[in-house]
Amino acid sequence: MTKSQQINNIIEKRQPLVKRIENAEVQLQKLGLELQTLAQERDELSLRGELDDSELRAQLRKIDFATIQCEIVNELRALDKLRKRFSRKTLNIGVVGRARQGKSRLLQSLTGLSTVEIPDGELLQCTGVRSTIYHVQNTTTYAEVVFHSEQSFLEEIIAPYYEQLVLGLAPKTLQLFASNPPQPPSQKSSELNAKYEHLCKYHQHLDKYRSLLLSNSMQIESSQIREFVAQDTVDGKGAHYNYLAVKEVKIFCPFPNKEVGQLALVDMPGLGDTGIGDSERMIRTLGQDIDFVLFVRRPRTGGDDWFDFDTQLYDTANKALTELPIEDWSFMVLNRDSTNSALCEIFAEKMQVKHIKAKQTIIANCADQPEANNEILGSVLDYLINRIDVLDYQYSTACFDRVSLLQQQTNSAILNFSNIIDSLKSEDGMEEFNKRFSAFWDAFPVRLEDLLTELIEKRDCEDCHFRDDVDKLIQSCRNDKAIVPNQEEIEKLNKRYEGYRTAYEKSLQNIRTQLSIRFLSLETGLNRSLEEIKSQVIVALADQGLGELVARNNNEPIVASKFLKAVADLVPEKQQKIKFGFQLLANFDLVYRGLIQHRIRKHLDVLTANKTKYKFEPKLFDELLGKGQPPAERIVSNLNQAYIEAVNNCEKELKGLLREPSQAGFAIVEEFVDRVIRAKDVENEWRDFLWRERSKVWADAFRRMETLQELQKTARDLAERAKAINNANELSELHGIG
Repeated sequence: MTKSQQINNIIEKRQPLVKRIENAEVQLQKLGLELQTLAQERDELSLRGELDDSELRAQLRKIDFATIQCEIVNELRALDKLRKRFSRKTLNIGVVGRARQGKSRLLQSLTGLSTVEIPDGELLQCTGVRSTIYHVQNTTTYAEVVFHSEQSFLEEIIAPYYEQLVLGLAPKTLQLFASNPPQPPSQKSSELNAKYEHLCKYHQHLDKYRSLLLSNSMQIESSQIREFVAQDTVDGKGAHYNYLAVKEVKIFCPFPNKEVGQLALVDMPGLGDTGIGDSERMIRTLGQDIDFVLFVRRPRTGGDDWFDFDTQLYDTANKALTELPIEDWSFMVLNRDSTNSALCEIFAEKMQVKHIKAKQTIIANCADQPEANNEILGSVLDYLINRIDVLDYQYSTACFDRVSLLQQQTNSAILNFSNIIDSLKSEDGMEEFNKRFSAFWDAFPVRLEDLLTELIEKRDCEDCHFRDDVDKLIQSCRNDKAIVPNQEEIEKLNKRYEGYRTAYEKSLQNIRTQLSIRFLSLETGLNRSLEEIKSQVIVALADQGLGELVARNNNEPIVASKFLKAVADLVPEKQQKIKFGFQLLANFDLVYRGLIQHRIRKHLDVLTANKTKYKFEPKLFDELLGKGQPPAERIVSNLNQAYIEAVNNCEKELKGLLREPSQAGFAIVEEFVDRVIRAKDVENEWRDFLWRERSKVWADAFRRMETLQELQKTARDLAERAKAINNANELSELHGIG
């Protein structure tokens, strides 16, 4: 099997693990949300007055959900890096080193590219952005340039300068950055001044690259690559500024070594200048995008040594993955030239003393293409083919072991929470309920019987509200002079209908209609008294605590029928006698059309043309006209007589009905009492119903108990839900990966 095939096999073996890691990430995210909810419930519970045990409050507060949630966030980041590592379609080798150590020359040797695509420079730091170079056979070299967005540019590039140099609030828009030059830092030092100058470069040359921040990406030819990755021109006399807007460049070309297969080389910008954020970006790139690291160092004659900046660079790279020490996935390349061969040997010997560790140290000429490919890349490929599976296993196992430990910690915290919840005292209060119900059943029937006694005494009395409404209505009818038309109006009707007889009949009809409509208002008076009687029932209920069954606003007046209906809706179907009794009383009304209308209508016959006794002979109107007397006068007189007679007769009829509301009120309340007090086995229905509603009726005794029980149930449910997610297969399956 060729090396290319072996590399492809490594990549293919990683792919099945990606989905399992994704599932685990989803479950961890769910677990984090559930623990957040559980922590909120714990906090609320520890503050509730129902929990009066101070020791239990303290125990609840000690459960450290916050630390577990932080660990979940950390593990999600770790799994994200692991998933991205296993998702890649290439093995990525990162080339790391300070400026002017030969990184670019090494990359040129390994990729076959020139200074046009991979800038190098002895005088200036030349590479300005990260480049990933992919081996693609049988292709002409081209590149994809990925630009920062305005937001990522301001947040990832500009904001760190403002933070480290303490320059105040970082600009939130490009326009603010362009129109407000950054002020010098208040503290002075050569390092801070150099970093400030670096920031000023972004500001001073913004107009040269600003338009690129509006693009997502673009494809370019090989001849254009340097314009987007380098800081200067090939001859070193000119400057490029496009790289300031570039996030990453992806270069696609055929490598000289055809055996590399699905391999990519990542060119990290040389560290050591005064840019802020370079180290952080290197750590992020190594942790997320790199499988193996080549450190490049060129010893120089004339006093060179392993300096602090070398160990700092190594230590920075070692922070990329906590699961794998950098020495297990890196080589040190000591770049040999015609003058430093002996010095390279000395550097190699002193690495251990300086605590710079790599799996292998290679001394080779990075500018020599055959040597670079055979000695350096060949060794890397051999190591990856033989060891990458082990590295992947070590890396993934470290992640999964932490997830497993996190699961154990989570289960322990949930169990602790559940035990505390289960230890809360939450008696059902049956003994107290029996005492309260006994008192209720002794008093409530008596209270309703007393009300019936009051109503039976008034059963044959005139209802004052109804009487007042009748008196007001009759008086209003008598005082209304407009209901009977005058002579002028009769004359108009005569002309309209071409006859006095028709005018008379139309007037009778109009008076009858208006009078009939007026009597409809009596329905309000009928039910006003009935509502008062229903309200008396509610008072009897309230005396026994049942007034709290229905929630209402403090300032909202009680409407008796609505209250009774609400209670009826509250009663379960199993308590059918009580439910029907409340429905019966709530829905009972005295309806005008059923009680009064038919009695009134017979007295309106006098206002009906073919039934009235105030008729005119056929020739009367002609005779009156012949005598010079206006017929309208006689018509108005007859209309008045008929109207007065109708009103008087209706009054007599209504006076005979003044006892109806009192009688109806007594009858419906007695029916209610029969249903809810006197019916067989109704006491058991009341017992079941009031047990269900005990915390409303007797809040002083049962509200705390019931609330505590509800809190316990909610807490238990939340704990069980969190436990189920914590023990889900998606997390448990991780332990079988490796």
